[in-house]
Amino acid sequence: SIYIIIIGIAMLSMWIFLLGKREVPELTTKPTQIYFHLVAELLTSIALIIGGIGLIMNQS
Repeated sequence: SIYIIIIGIAMLSMWIFLLGKREVPELTTKPTQIYFHLVAELLTSIALIIGGIGLIMNQS
């Protein structure tokens, strides 16, 4: 369950880093596609973090 949380944080951190450094050229070339991709990645990372926390809380 710790692994799940780490992956969720890593996904979120990667996108924050890439967007902060303006390393996502698709924002100008394919804005609609990258928007949906970013939303999917954000929801996935949040689900991983919440799921991992839920697993830890359920084990105690």
